[in-house]
Amino acid sequence: MKSIGLRVFVLTVFLLSTFAGVSLAGVRAGAFTLSPMGGGYSFDDEQDLLDLGKTFTLGLGYNFTDSLAAELGLTYIHTDADGTFSDQDVYVYQPRIDLLYHIMPDQMLVPYIAAGVGGMFFDDDNVDPPQELDDMVQANAGGGLKLFVSDNVALRADGRYYYGFEDSQSEYAVTIGMVFQLGGEKAPKPCIDSDNDGVCDDEDQCPDTPAGVRVDSVGCQIKSEPYAEMEKSGETGQALGESDVVVVVEDAIEMMEVVVYFDFDEANIKPLYFERMADLAAFMDENPEIVAVVEGHTDSVGSESYNMDLSKRRAEAVKSYMVNNHGIDGDRFDLKWFGEKRPVAPNDSPSNRQLNRRAITITVME
Repeated sequence: MKSIGLRVFVLTVFLLSTFAGVSLAGVRAGAFTLSPMGGGYSFDDEQDLLDLGKTFTLGLGYNFTDSLAAELGLTYIHTDADGTFSDQDVYVYQPRIDLLYHIMPDQMLVPYIAAGVGGMFFDDDNVDPPQELDDMVQANAGGGLKLFVSDNVALRADGRYYYGFEDSQSEYAVTIGMVFQLGGEKAPKPCIDSDNDGVCDDEDQCPDTPAGVRVDSVGCQIKSEPYAEMEKSGETGQALGESDVVVVVEDAIEMMEVVVYFDFDEANIKPLYFERMADLAAFMDENPEIVAVVEGHTDSVGSESYNMDLSKRRAEAVKSYMVNNHGIDGDRFDLKWFGEKRPVAPNDSPSNRQLNRRAITITVME
């Protein structure tokens, strides 16, 4: 019976691996999970009385981080006991608490390892002739795979070894089912942005974009935006020509752009941007004739009116920081806010929504 369960598990793993071809958001930190699963349970060889059991498990979990989770499993097993004249129904209840460690949690196909403790309780009143089945404390270890078919739903295959402390029983279970994620927020990947265009290098299809140029979600220049085309010149850019909207004068000064990203529902500037803000302050001190346009933006979570106010607060936060920390005259800032109306990426995943929670400072001619 164990070999049959093993073959089912291997086949399930193969099928899950076959469909793992696109990238969807994986495990989310802070999410609660609900996992209905079914399968088979093979009792210890010493327990010749019991046949292969049919199981149903409901798992209730919480992801402390993307990698580490805890899960309460409640399993019901229906099996048959070999009686004198016919098989007799035996019902088994198996609660347990497990820790899961997810490997590559940000992928579509997420392997995991698991271990935990629990118990096994028999309802054996129907066994004929009467034979007592001892309840026991168990430890378990194993692992499985989660294949995410959307941000909130995954297919799941799980294999476990159970050790019973009562009589040193060795037992096995193989189950398949689904995982539903509720809540939580995917931590954004660390963003390396070599050309400072607001798009991470691993998603930037136009590397070495000149400073001051507005770009789309893949880091390429937006031709229709009312900003001059720029030529890279150290940390700044020099205007070369004109876009579809802005006429660039011959002696246009150098320009620079600063992009600040915010945490969800926040308008506080994080310390990792302090150095870049200092660069902007130095640039404005060297060029007293320029003003800085500060645009505030949000993702699509929340109402339109709330997001409009939040984007305003983000633009104001940039201005306040520059005035209070670097002494730049507040009149040299032109604040604009757009709420969720001008995303640089689709609002279809936590990492994309992170890109839209931003404020952009662009220095322009007065």
